[in-house]
Formats: sequence, C-alpha cells, structure tokens
Amino acid sequence: RMAQTYFTMSRLYEALWMYWTIFLDYPEGKFAGDSCYAAFALALQLQQDLKAREAGLHYLSTYPEGKHWNDVSHQLAAQMVRAKDFPTAVEFTADVIAERPEHPEAATLHYLRGFSLFQLERFSDAREEFEEVLRRYPSSASAGPSQYWAGMTRLFEEQYDQAAAGFNRYLEKFPDGEFAEDARFRRAVCEFASERYEETVRRLAEFLQKYPHGPLSGEAHNLLGDSLGAIGRLDEAEKNYLLTPEKATRQSQVDHAYFQLGKIYETQQRFEDMEKLFGLY
Repeated sequence: RMAQTYFTMSRLYEALWMYWTIFLDYPEGKFAGDSCYAAFALALQLQQDLKAREAGLHYLSTYPEGKHWNDVSHQLAAQMVRAKDFPTAVEFTADVIAERPEHPEAATLHYLRGFSLFQLERFSDAREEFEEVLRRYPSSASAGPSQYWAGMTRLFEEQYDQAAAGFNRYLEKFPDGEFAEDARFRRAVCEFASERYEETVRRLAEFLQKYPHGPLSGEAHNLLGDSLGAIGRLDEAEKNYLLTPEKATRQSQVDHAYFQLGKIYETQQRFEDMEKLFGLY
C-alpha cells in the first residue's frame, strides 16, 4: 500500500524502490511478481536502465508463466536497443523468439534483432530478420521499417540495383512513412553509385523540390553537385555546392562543398575566386 501511495502521489523513485524492496524481502509473497513488474516498469519510465535490466531479467527468469512475461520481454528488448547494447539485444531477442514463437510482439522482436544485427554490420543476417517480418507480419507496425532497413542492407553490401528495388517497394507501400525522405535520397544514392549520373540528377532535383530545407538537403546538394560535375555541367554543380554550407548538418558536408568548388575554380583557372573561397573557408 505504501508503494501504491507513492505512485499515486507521483513520487516515482520512492515507489520504484518500495516495489523492489517488496520483491527482495518477500520473494514468495503474493505481491512479489506484480512488485517486480512494477519496479521494472517504473525503472523504464525513470530511465534507470540498469535497474530496469535487472528487474526485467529477474521477472523473466522467476515468473516464466507470469502474466507480464510478454510485455517485459518486449520492453526489455527495446531498452537494450535504445542503450545500443546490440550484441546483448541480438542474443536476447533470439532467446525470446525461440521460447515463444507466437509471441504477440514477434514482429517487433524480429525487427529489433534485425536492427541490432545491422548495427553490428551483419547485413545478411539482418536482412533475414527484416524479410521474416515482411513475410509473416506484413500488416504490422514493423513492416515499414523492415522494408526500409532491408534496402539499407543491400546498399551497404553495394548491391545497388537490389537496394533501389527495396527502396522503391518501401515508397510504393509507405509514401509518407517515417523513412520516406531518407528512402528517396538513398534511391538517388543507388543511381550515383551505379554511375547513372543523369538519373541521379533527375532524382535529386525532385528530392530537393520536395524537401528543400530537410535534414538531408545539404548532403543532397553535394551529391547533386558531384553528379552534375561528372557530366560536365560545372556551372550548375557550382550553384549546388554554394548552397551546401547554409543547409549542412555536418562539417564534413561543408568541407566537401568547398573543396569541390576549389577543384572547379582550379579547372577554370579562376584563381582569384579560388583564393576568396578558401579565405572564407
């Protein structure tokens, strides 16, 4: 009752430690399981990741038939990914899926495992998880992200045509999805990597028309400048590089734009412009 009172008063830290004390002091008591779960849930809410991990693992091992087992295993997997503990997340999600193949959050667990494998650069293994989501749970909330990340695995393996096809499928099914902007940009990256520069120019022009001030606009202007330069349209390339600094989100994008401009000015023997450019830089 004290723990419940603390919770009702929004004194969440006191409630967390009271619930945890109940579990430790009365492990055979009738409130032990619910107290362990409450401690886990409050630790997550308070971003006490170590305590959440400890309480969650205690619950799963101590109450394998507990009514909160599915929720704890799902939330614990998500916490591991948020904490970027990808090796542990890979093993944990595999164990949960093996333990309960019909887990109500199986789609999310496969997605989280795929995402963790991707971060560990195990691209082929990651793709298997994403494709499992698309095959078995096509209507789940994880289907869209899985389609996008499946395309990314192909891109990182330099399988550009297959990556492009994956991004196309994502955009066909989820034209306004959370990864739509990035998928459209990556689609252009596939064309650039395949040295199809005219097509890259077309796609990036459409991209910048749709997202003129988006977080990828600086990178898009750089890539458009590179593509235009590759086909000899240097004046247009220059215009795009000049737009990069005001839209860049990383210093490396600014660096690229200035040094590409420098190469153009050197080629055109515009040495005064080149001197002013690097003075400004």
